[in-house]
Amino acid sequence: MVSVLAGLGRGEALVLGEAVPLPTRLQLDKPEPTPNSDDVDFYKQWKDGPTDLDVDAIVKRWRNQER
Repeated sequence: MVSVLAGLGRGEALVLGEAVPLPTRLQLDKPEPTPNSDDVDFYKQWKDGPTDLDVDAIVKRWRNQER
């Protein structure tokens, strides 16, 4: 079933659990009105990386955390 996850398109879901007798792949209706949002361009983000990432500050915050 996990191999199906990579093949799901927009608006598709894999439904399973106690209330579903058999795992089911289904298509959801598109919302109306459509949301005012867009998908992230993952290729560009991975290739170019974020422009506002301060790695030194992140590492410093991690090291200063207490348990």
